[in-house]
Amino acid sequence: MRAMEIGWLRVQYFLLYAVIGSYLPYMPVHMHELGFADWQIGWVLGVYGLAVMITPTFVTHLADRHFSHRALLRIGFATTGAALAATALCDSFAALIVWSLIFSIVYTPTFSLNDGMTFGTFEQIARRGQRPPTYHTVRIWGSFGFIAPSVTIFFVLHFTDLHSVVALWTGAAFAVLAAIGSFMLPHTGPEASTEVELPSAAAWRTLRRAPAVHLIVPLIILFIAINMYYAFYSVYLGELGIDRQWVGLILNIGVATEIVLMLFSGALLRRFGVRGVMVMAAGAMTLRMALLAAFPVPGIVIGSQLLHAPIVIGMYLLPPMYLNHKASASFRNSIQGLYVMICYGGTRFVGSILGGYVSDFSLRTTFTCAGALSLIATAWLFLAFRDQPVCEAIRRQHEKPINTPAPEV
Repeated sequence: MRAMEIGWLRVQYFLLYAVIGSYLPYMPVHMHELGFADWQIGWVLGVYGLAVMITPTFVTHLADRHFSHRALLRIGFATTGAALAATALCDSFAALIVWSLIFSIVYTPTFSLNDGMTFGTFEQIARRGQRPPTYHTVRIWGSFGFIAPSVTIFFVLHFTDLHSVVALWTGAAFAVLAAIGSFMLPHTGPEASTEVELPSAAAWRTLRRAPAVHLIVPLIILFIAINMYYAFYSVYLGELGIDRQWVGLILNIGVATEIVLMLFSGALLRRFGVRGVMVMAAGAMTLRMALLAAFPVPGIVIGSQLLHAPIVIGMYLLPPMYLNHKASASFRNSIQGLYVMICYGGTRFVGSILGGYVSDFSLRTTFTCAGALSLIATAWLFLAFRDQPVCEAIRRQHEKPINTPAPEV
């Protein structure tokens, strides 16, 4: 039973990240092929962030109080597939804005729902007296999922005359598969609660108070910086003369290192703790942006992908684990949704649009600004973030189980 539950969770993470792995690297390239300017690319990617500010808290409230995770995921992925297909058919700026917004509204809550379902399943396994897996052993399949479409799309673009729009159709196909796969997911949903306070209100109270606020604010700054990067890195590669078909594979250099480091994330947490790993992540982000700004040559720009791994561990793997420890069962989903709204949503809107206007000077200026923001976040984490009880609990979760001999009879 445990193996089947965890197996389907891994499949769902694979499909969830395969959707964004199809969309994110190739949407800017697709818009360039259609002849749109950098500021228009910034706006289309920015509306993704605007949508994240609207829907995750609402949908995760439904998960905390009314509906099962898999029912909400089924609806979300089915509509995601339809929205991506409609986006692929657009060739005007207004239509792209509208359909990108719709895609973002229905797709972005799936991240919070997936995490909430995963932590809920872990708790069910623990109640049965079994040891649940660590989060990173399940989440790593999302990294495999992010890689998968880029490999496929590379061969399609290399050996055919098709354009980058094929990536949007690929993302739509993965979304449909995720909707079908949701029928096999563990059944997790609202738990009985006597609390009158809205789950989102309890989540907000937790996030805005120390020590959590000293993690959330630096993450906001880091996400603004990384969204400036994501919006224009593929465009930067094109300016350096690298053909569009290589974009996905170049990004996957970073994802491959992410997979390797994620396998050792338990050891990292045992050695350096949550705060230490977060500071390393922010420092790696600062160095990465500095390299992009200072050395506009293909070797350095591509090689900077090697710094991707610690960034992902700190910005994408650790925060959901930390927040799950800060929440009770009554607002487990809502705290993830509120976090996604703040750090994935508002920052995507600000970072993409800010990057679009700064890039009018040069893309190197965009990466310089992103590097300065990352440096501020690094200093904030180092000087202000302390949460010993939660950080110690996370460290203990990643300790290797001790095999004790069976008692003699």
